[in-house]
Amino acid sequence: MEQQDVHTFQLDTVQDVIEVEEIGEVAKHILTHLSVSESFNSLGFDSVGDLIYLIGQSKNDISSSLYLHSYRGIGTAKAPVESGKIASTVMELINQELIASANSVGEGGLFVALVRASIFNTLGFSIKTDPSFRKDAFLFGESSERVVVSVKSDNQLDFEEALSAQHIPAKFLGVVSKGKMAIDSEKIMDVTEAKTLLGV
Repeated sequence: MEQQDVHTFQLDTVQDVIEVEEIGEVAKHILTHLSVSESFNSLGFDSVGDLIYLIGQSKNDISSSLYLHSYRGIGTAKAPVESGKIASTVMELINQELIASANSVGEGGLFVALVRASIFNTLGFSIKTDPSFRKDAFLFGESSERVVVSVKSDNQLDFEEALSAQHIPAKFLGVVSKGKMAIDSEKIMDVTEAKTLLGV
């Protein structure tokens, strides 16, 4: 299920788009600026091969993100607000055992939500970014009302049908891996390295 509405990028002062080679350094920098105590009370990735989805609507925007605040020195970081409808839908999916893990996308954006899902059971991820988005906006933008979930392959159809019935957008990102964090087929870091940066 692809997201339909892609918003215009809103911060004209930052023109460059980070390349894959830069993501690892950006990601490490951002992780060192995070407080683990602020982590969403989440469920970690459960098994290698589980499917990873992003529930909710992303925006092609990095305004007021931790990425701009800590890495580019622009703006003031702020945590997104969770959606009541999406949060309640995710809880229903958990109760129906249609999802194996759930992590709110908050400070630090999608990448940080993926890391937080990874550290619980020291499992990694392999995802693809959306080419219609700026790479930094896709990974580090903090548009609200989004949750990263993992789904057993046996539950994929029921999971997608449940979201479709609620008219909630979701995007397939990739799969849970053994311990490597990879974006667009390029290794960014290992989960153990991320845990060290977070001090856990």
